[in-house]
Amino acid sequence: MENISLYVCAYNVEKTIEEVILGILNLQPKPEEIIVINDGSTDSTPKILNKYKDNIKIFDLPKNMGIGYGRNLAIKESKNNLVATVDSDVVPDKNWLLNIYNSMIKNKSHLCGGLLLEKYLKSNRYNYWRAIHIMHRFDEKEVSDVRSFITGSNMLLNKSAWIKVGGYDEQFKSNGEDVHFCIKLRHEGFKISYDSDAFCHHLQNDNLQSLLNRCWRYYISGTGLKKPTFKRMILRSIKHFKYCLINCSKDLINLRFSILDIHFRVLFNYIKMEYKSCKNNEIKF
Repeated sequence: MENISLYVCAYNVEKTIEEVILGILNLQPKPEEIIVINDGSTDSTPKILNKYKDNIKIFDLPKNMGIGYGRNLAIKESKNNLVATVDSDVVPDKNWLLNIYNSMIKNKSHLCGGLLLEKYLKSNRYNYWRAIHIMHRFDEKEVSDVRSFITGSNMLLNKSAWIKVGGYDEQFKSNGEDVHFCIKLRHEGFKISYDSDAFCHHLQNDNLQSLLNRCWRYYISGTGLKKPTFKRMILRSIKHFKYCLINCSKDLINLRFSILDIHFRVLFNYIKMEYKSCKNNEIKF
């Protein structure tokens, strides 16, 4: 296997970052280089990272710059042409790096993503709702030529492709940068692939408020950060209501009664945030 750099962008992730670092150090084979971008964390994240300073390269940013900036910095500072990444709440299976590398070589792709498995799926209905309704996944075991996008949660990238498309868009502070990046890759003719044999475990454990915040961030990044207007607020609210009814129907058909109320909570939060953004004439994350 070629030499690979691996990076993690970390911002106030004291609950998960140590498990993620241990998972990376347990990879077989290990990446030649491990980079962690401490993106202005104000909790115990820096202290935890410091415990592993002999095994990882730490870049401490004085303030939070966002995921787009963090990804660009890590890839820029990496010394290898192949650069892998996992999110700061994603623990890779010990064979993840080998599997995702083999898949990239097999499919001759420039970006390869893996499967994300929810660790706390059964014990938390908010995680269950998120896994069904907002997590991006493929039904196929392997997709040699992805025509949509790969989530940034776990992936392997050819650095030359990153250079060619001009890196990640740094206006994306918390999410959405992966979708935009994949669009740029496909526009330049670079191939994207996916393989579920390269899997990781997602440690995210949502409560109602964190789920509402997450849905809003995902939605806003998908709309392209458009300037809010009252007309757009009304049209979007109608769209939110429509999707709420469609998804409720799907859950009713599949007897998922325990999560039905979450659709309406998400709907009301969307409408509330649309109104606040419009009233203040700015997008509220």
